[in-house]
Order: sequence, then structure tokens, then C-alpha cells
Amino acid sequence: MDNGYEKQKEAHGGWATIVWIASGIYFFATSPTATFISWQALVYFVVGMFIAAAVFGGLSYGIQRGLAKILMVFIKTPSNGAAAFIRVLGIGLFVVDTVVVFLSAQWAIQAMF
Repeated sequence: MDNGYEKQKEAHGGWATIVWIASGIYFFATSPTATFISWQALVYFVVGMFIAAAVFGGLSYGIQRGLAKILMVFIKTPSNGAAAFIRVLGIGLFVVDTVVVFLSAQWAIQAMF
């Protein structure tokens, strides 16, 4: 597999992990019932970050690759407009990924407490 694809996978997995941890810190710090010193925190931060990287990072990477294949059908020659459109799609994908991971983290913490 191309090294560029591996870097993309790592980027999506890493981003999902960062958002998961940051969301957890926020929710644990602001929740009246959640505490950082608990088995739930251990499960959330240790197990959850690996699951977030695999599930959300993998899903986001798969969507990115699918969009790339679809765009290759429609964009036959490179241009500045096409590059800008692809850049905006990539940023949008990371924004959607951030929101989905944040909401999933919120759900996970609410389910534990």
C-alpha cells in the first residue's frame, strides 16, 4: 500500500483520538457525576481512545477514499478550482468527524454515569 494512504489513515485515527480525549476531559471536568479517578475514566480514556481511532478514524478514512474515487470519475484534469474543492471537502470531512466523535463521547459518558 502507498505510504500516502498510510499517512492518511494515521491522520484520521490520530484526529479521532485527540477529539475523543479532549471531549472526555471536557465532559469529565464539567459533569457533576463523572470523576477522573474512577474505573469509568480508565475505560473511557484507555479503551475508548483505541476504539475511537479504529472506528471513527477508519470510517473517516474510508469515506475520504470513497470520495476520492468518485471525484476521479468527474475531475479529468487537475485545476486550481478542483484542488480548492477537494481541500474544502477534506476540511469538511474533519469537521464532521469532530462533531461525530464529540457526540459519541458525550453519549458514552452519559451511558457510564
